[in-house]
Amino acid sequence: MLVVGATGGVGAYAVELAAARGAKVVASALHQDEAWIRGLGASEIVDYSGDVVAAMIDRYPEGVDGMIVAVHVGDGFGALTDLVKSDGRIASTVGGADVDMLAERGVVASNVIGHADPEAFARIVQMAADGTLSVPITRTFTFDELPQALRLVGEERSRGKFAIAIAS
Repeated sequence: MLVVGATGGVGAYAVELAAARGAKVVASALHQDEAWIRGLGASEIVDYSGDVVAAMIDRYPEGVDGMIVAVHVGDGFGALTDLVKSDGRIASTVGGADVDMLAERGVVASNVIGHADPEAFARIVQMAADGTLSVPITRTFTFDELPQALRLVGEERSRGKFAIAIAS
């Protein structure tokens, strides 16, 4: 399974959860993040500062079974989907998966949209509480720093998530 955007908050969870279920995970990451992302369960990385598609074709000419896209890739989305085998699966947390077109190739695709599911949320919280899921917090901001944090979300490449501390 290829996880595109593996070092972001959602991508890091995807790496960890997929590896815990036995998937061999290839994470798109920078070389300086390799030890950290391998610690979450990635088997290998593909450096996203280079040509991810070419590197993956070189390593996996037959394609991969699945892909999770957890970062905006602009016009590169189509080329990435070509890496997935027929009968494979794609999930995108940022939209962009042409579900009908991919189905014609035999690929099951979905654009995952967040929704409130108290049971699923409780499972994730429990996993974080018991240590079976890491919570990769890059930086914590005070509530007064919220505007700065929101600006950085779209600008800064970082490991994990930004957190906001709210004092009671």
